[in-house]
Amino acid sequence: MKLTFKNDTFKILQIADTQEGRKVSPDTLALINAALDREEPDLVVYSGDQIWGRGFHGDVNQVRRVLKELTAPVVERHLPFAICFGNHDRQVGLDNRAQFEIYKEIPGFIGEDTPGVDGVGNCVLEIADGDRPGYLLYLIDSHSSLKVGYDHVHQNQIDWYRGVRDSYEKQYGHTIPSVVIQHIPVCEVFDLLTQVKKSTKGAVQGFRTLSLIHISEPTRP
Repeated sequence: MKLTFKNDTFKILQIADTQEGRKVSPDTLALINAALDREEPDLVVYSGDQIWGRGFHGDVNQVRRVLKELTAPVVERHLPFAICFGNHDRQVGLDNRAQFEIYKEIPGFIGEDTPGVDGVGNCVLEIADGDRPGYLLYLIDSHSSLKVGYDHVHQNQIDWYRGVRDSYEKQYGHTIPSVVIQHIPVCEVFDLLTQVKKSTKGAVQGFRTLSLIHISEPTRP
């Protein structure tokens, strides 16, 4: 499925941390449906922690059922979608590669996996400006550790990203503007946060996240 600018813009709806168990919350689906109806995005990215280990015990059929329920609002609207993995997904007892194969069964899924690069689902998607790429979207696996939960992007993924970026620049004669989506934020993001006690009024401890990435069509050099 080709991604293209529409009326000089392209909208990406990013859905993070739904963190569903075997029973999908109606509130989660209501939130997703409302966001899709309001924003009418051109692409949806589920950016990690779609599911976690509450009661799955590695049951592939249960994982498949829940992933299809979570993506149903997007499928019903015939929208393309892609995914990243977070630090919880693999805790269901089914590894990310097996889950990626389930996503490939779902209509509208356009994610890819780059062989030879650490993780699952590393890819670059082109948003076309006419007959050439006007924007690039990189999806990068930020990994997880079953011991501590968190990990980080590995060096060969960074090398892959730089190689892809440079190859586009060489082919088209200029740097193609881009966005990177991954589950675990880069370290600089934490510099923007203020740590407070859990008892602090209004403190955020855990939440679903919806964000909108609104890209304007670039001017050709």
